[in-house]
Amino acid sequence: MKINEIKLNRIYRSSKLLFLTSIIFFIFFIINNSAYTATAIETRKPTAYTDPGGAPATTNPTNAYDTDAATFSITPFGSGGASHALTYHTWQTTSFTYSALTLKVKYGDNGPATNDTYAINYSIDGGTNWVSLVAATVGTGTTQTASVALSASQNLSLVRVELATNKVGPNDGKNMYFYDIWTEGTYYINTAPNAPTLVSPASGSYTNDNTPTLSANYSDPDTGDTGTTNYRISSGTAQNCLDNVNIVASGTSAETSDENEDTTWTPSSSIGSDQTYYWCAQNNDGVLTSSWTSMGNFILDTTSPTGLTALTAGATGTTTQVLNWTAVTESNFDHYEIWYGTNQTKVQTRDS
Repeated sequence: MKINEIKLNRIYRSSKLLFLTSIIFFIFFIINNSAYTATAIETRKPTAYTDPGGAPATTNPTNAYDTDAATFSITPFGSGGASHALTYHTWQTTSFTYSALTLKVKYGDNGPATNDTYAINYSIDGGTNWVSLVAATVGTGTTQTASVALSASQNLSLVRVELATNKVGPNDGKNMYFYDIWTEGTYYINTAPNAPTLVSPASGSYTNDNTPTLSANYSDPDTGDTGTTNYRISSGTAQNCLDNVNIVASGTSAETSDENEDTTWTPSSSIGSDQTYYWCAQNNDGVLTSSWTSMGNFILDTTSPTGLTALTAGATGTTTQVLNWTAVTESNFDHYEIWYGTNQTKVQTRDS
């Protein structure tokens, strides 16, 4: 059988990567009052009080901000004239950035009185201006909690809570009680995203694309917490990539649409000449990041194998044909393919 054509074919290994579309962008936590993460409440209390001279004397005023909600301060509101009887201030320092803030006061009395009244007011500017929290009342003989929403950015050092008493006529002998005064600040609990995991290309694979598309998985423990993946490619070693050394390309993926999604990134220009490259990735939820994690390596090979040289036909047998040629020396060469047949066109087009 005549050998019409012998062709050498280099097989390239490559991976097709999925491109993400229809990405919905959110700015996590900073602009959107993120429903993506869990929330918690920080409680803050005043740490000091002012009991002005001439006002009805208060017993155990610190009970209004101790750790026992069952204890209370006692202020008679049927003695003395109209006055700012007691003011609480100097709040504990906040530890978080709040998305919401509420002032709460738990109070009661042993009323009702006949004519004497008390009122609870608050100030957000250090006592320059006062706003009613509990309107003047003769008392109800019950324990209640009054609350008001403050600005989430309110400076607690300027917040004041006061008891104002007013004696009308004979002393009615009634007392007002402060059980507890506090704020509740709502803040977001954000957990760092998980370390990325490899999607493609497989470690140790070949590609002839000098702008290879990389893909890693983004995931975050917080439900709905979207984010991005940062990518690096190093021409050195896997450790070089983690250390940000010998970096030939780097960039960031588009933002995910949920807390568990594969991301992709493609360098905007050639990463360099044929060799082995190492890549690593890091997940970022917009506030916190994972550690940089090695994703493996890939071999860039853009050089086609050279054609056969010194091809000669050797001994011919009934069912065999010996061929001789000079071996290919290209370092990333994979294998030879020999096509033969009785129809030259089919051989050339590899049509069996």
